[in-house]
Amino acid sequence: MFKQKYNHCYGVSRARRDYEGAPIGQLLVWKQSGSQRWKKLGWRSRQQIVRALEEGVTYITLLPDTVWLRLIEGAPIHVIVTESGKFLRTDFAQVEGDDLAHIPQQIGARRIRSH
Repeated sequence: MFKQKYNHCYGVSRARRDYEGAPIGQLLVWKQSGSQRWKKLGWRSRQQIVRALEEGVTYITLLPDTVWLRLIEGAPIHVIVTESGKFLRTDFAQVEGDDLAHIPQQIGARRIRSH
Protein backbone atom coordinates (compact mmCIF):
# COMPACT_ATOMS: atom_id res chain seq x y z
CA MET A 1 0.00 0.00 0.00
CA PHE A 2 1.20 3.53 -0.78
CA LYS A 3 2.50 5.43 2.25
CA GLN A 4 2.37 9.23 2.11
CA LYS A 5 5.60 11.16 2.62
CA TYR A 6 4.04 13.94 4.69
CA ASN A 7 0.99 14.50 6.85
CA HIS A 8 -0.51 17.42 4.92
CA CYS A 9 -3.64 18.58 3.27
CA TYR A 10 -2.67 21.52 1.00
CA GLY A 11 -0.18 22.07 -1.79
CA VAL A 12 0.94 24.77 -4.23
CA SER A 13 1.80 24.08 -7.86
CA ARG A 14 2.52 27.52 -9.36
CA ALA A 15 3.62 30.98 -8.20
CA ARG A 16 2.94 34.40 -9.71
CA ARG A 17 5.35 37.33 -9.36
CA ASP A 18 5.00 40.91 -10.60
CA TYR A 19 8.52 40.87 -12.05
CA GLU A 20 11.65 38.70 -11.96
CA GLY A 21 13.06 38.67 -8.41
CA ALA A 22 9.89 40.11 -6.83
CA PRO A 23 8.27 38.38 -3.85
CA ILE A 24 5.59 35.88 -4.75
CA GLY A 25 2.23 37.61 -5.16
CA GLN A 26 -0.09 34.61 -5.57
CA LEU A 27 0.02 30.83 -5.35
CA LEU A 28 -2.12 28.19 -7.06
CA VAL A 29 -3.48 26.11 -4.16
CA TRP A 30 -4.73 22.51 -4.14
CA LYS A 31 -6.38 20.47 -1.39
CA GLN A 32 -5.66 16.82 -0.89
CA SER A 33 -8.82 14.81 -1.56
CA GLY A 34 -7.48 11.28 -1.14
CA SER A 35 -4.34 9.28 -1.59
CA GLN A 36 -2.40 11.03 -4.38
CA ARG A 37 -5.52 13.00 -5.43
CA TRP A 38 -5.68 16.79 -5.46
CA LYS A 39 -8.57 19.24 -5.97
CA LYS A 40 -7.75 22.69 -7.35
CA LEU A 41 -8.91 25.50 -5.03
CA GLY A 42 -7.58 28.39 -7.12
CA TRP A 43 -5.21 31.32 -6.64
CA ARG A 44 -4.54 32.63 -3.12
CA SER A 45 -2.49 35.60 -2.02
CA ARG A 46 0.95 35.11 -0.51
CA GLN A 47 -0.31 36.69 2.74
CA GLN A 48 -3.09 34.07 3.00
CA ILE A 49 -0.54 31.26 2.74
CA VAL A 50 1.81 32.88 5.27
CA ARG A 51 -1.11 33.30 7.71
CA ALA A 52 -2.23 29.69 7.25
CA LEU A 53 1.30 28.34 7.77
CA GLU A 54 1.68 30.41 10.94
CA GLU A 55 -1.62 28.94 12.19
CA GLY A 56 -0.24 25.42 11.73
CA VAL A 57 -1.69 24.44 8.35
CA THR A 58 0.80 22.33 6.39
CA TYR A 59 1.59 23.14 2.75
CA ILE A 60 3.90 21.36 0.32
CA THR A 61 5.06 22.05 -3.22
CA LEU A 62 3.38 20.09 -6.01
CA LEU A 63 5.50 19.46 -9.07
CA PRO A 64 4.06 18.65 -12.51
CA ASP A 65 4.62 15.16 -13.90
CA THR A 66 4.13 15.66 -17.63
CA VAL A 67 4.47 11.96 -18.44
CA TRP A 68 1.63 10.77 -16.18
CA LEU A 69 -0.24 14.13 -16.16
CA ARG A 70 -0.45 14.36 -12.39
CA LEU A 71 1.07 16.29 -9.49
CA ILE A 72 4.03 14.90 -7.54
CA GLU A 73 4.44 15.75 -3.86
CA GLY A 74 7.45 17.96 -3.22
CA ALA A 75 9.00 19.63 -0.18
CA PRO A 76 7.20 21.16 2.81
CA ILE A 77 6.88 24.96 2.76
CA HIS A 78 8.05 27.08 5.72
CA VAL A 79 7.80 30.73 6.72
CA ILE A 80 11.22 32.29 7.36
CA VAL A 81 11.29 35.53 9.34
CA THR A 82 14.12 38.01 8.73
CA GLU A 83 14.64 41.70 9.48
CA SER A 84 13.10 42.50 6.07
CA GLY A 85 9.93 40.46 6.56
CA LYS A 86 8.49 36.98 6.11
CA PHE A 87 9.40 34.73 3.19
CA LEU A 88 8.12 31.39 1.87
CA ARG A 89 10.83 28.77 1.48
CA THR A 90 11.28 25.01 1.16
CA ASP A 91 14.50 25.18 3.20
CA PHE A 92 15.30 26.83 6.53
CA ALA A 93 17.96 29.22 5.21
CA GLN A 94 17.60 32.75 6.59
CA VAL A 95 17.68 34.21 3.08
CA GLU A 96 15.57 37.27 2.26
CA GLY A 97 13.59 35.92 -0.65
CA ASP A 98 10.89 33.44 -1.58
CA ASP A 99 12.13 30.07 -2.84
CA LEU A 100 9.66 27.26 -3.48
CA ALA A 101 12.03 24.87 -5.19
CA HIS A 102 11.07 23.99 -8.74
CA ILE A 103 7.40 24.95 -9.01
CA PRO A 104 6.62 26.85 -12.21
CA GLN A 105 6.72 30.66 -12.01
CA GLN A 106 4.59 33.22 -13.84
CA ILE A 107 6.04 36.71 -14.20
CA GLY A 108 3.69 39.69 -14.57
CA ALA A 109 1.10 38.55 -12.07
CA ARG A 110 -2.34 40.03 -11.97
CA ARG A 111 -3.62 40.88 -8.51
CA ILE A 112 -6.51 39.18 -6.73
CA ARG A 113 -8.45 40.31 -3.71
CA SER A 114 -7.48 38.89 -0.33
CA HIS A 115 -10.21 37.01 1.52
